Amino acid sequence: MNGTMERNTIIGGAAFAAVLLGGLGWWANRDSQEVAEPAPAEAAGVLTPEQIRRMGVTTAVATEASSAE
Repeated sequence: MNGTMERNTIIGGAAFAAVLLGGLGWWANRDSQEVAEPAPAEAAGVLTPEQIRRMGVTTAVATEASSAE
């Protein structure tokens, strides 16, 4: 029985140490995560004419259709 209690004590201590170290790691890194990110140069979802040209996007005038494919 003494061996079982010793093993449980070691496992419990290891689990406590893992939780403690994880919490300390989170606490130490929380300040670095609060740094404001720089604002994007362009609005989200807006492509520049150069990006549109490089992607090969083309446009055409819409015409009336009698059916959809």
